[in-house]
Amino acid sequence: MLLGVSLGLALGVLAAVKKGSFWDYLVVALSILLISVPNLVFALLLQQVFAGKLGWFPVAQWKGFAYTILPTLTLAIGSIAGKTRNMRTLMLEVISEDYVKTAKAKGLSSSRIVWSHQIRNAIIPMIPSLGMEIVTILMGSFVVEQIFAIPGIGAYFVQSIQSLDYTMTLGLTVFFGVFVVSANFVIDLIYGLVDPRIRVAK
Repeated sequence: MLLGVSLGLALGVLAAVKKGSFWDYLVVALSILLISVPNLVFALLLQQVFAGKLGWFPVAQWKGFAYTILPTLTLAIGSIAGKTRNMRTLMLEVISEDYVKTAKAKGLSSSRIVWSHQIRNAIIPMIPSLGMEIVTILMGSFVVEQIFAIPGIGAYFVQSIQSLDYTMTLGLTVFFGVFVVSANFVIDLIYGLVDPRIRVAK
């Protein structure tokens, strides 16, 4: 989540600020490519290149920090692509707002306008989507844990289905449901703190 959201927001801001430039086209093309390819393909490519040919990271298992890098990158790729496209769109919408035009009329520097006005207001609508982002990463980990032989909950869930272990399958389904609802509830609370306009009045 941290890697995907932070890099996605940064690339989205870069593409919006450099609209129409080489960097804008590069970031947009890269995001379209990344969001179009499933995690399964990226996982196999990362294993083949960085673990098989280059030997920089372990191919699989879960025995230390080095073993977490390739699975983390695999899960973060989709988040980076989605957040990049969303942030670019929101940034371009904010540019035409009256308060941005007023800030420019006051003579504020471009960097201050971007940081204090554009990014601050463009990032608010993205907060509710973090709940679904957690769900997406959680569901994606089922496949990733199988590929990288990670002894995680997703791997156990897949194994319980394959072995017809109904008790384990139902138990993990309930767990995932409670986790998803709790994550969305926390995101809603954070959204209320960030944007007071959506708070429920007494």
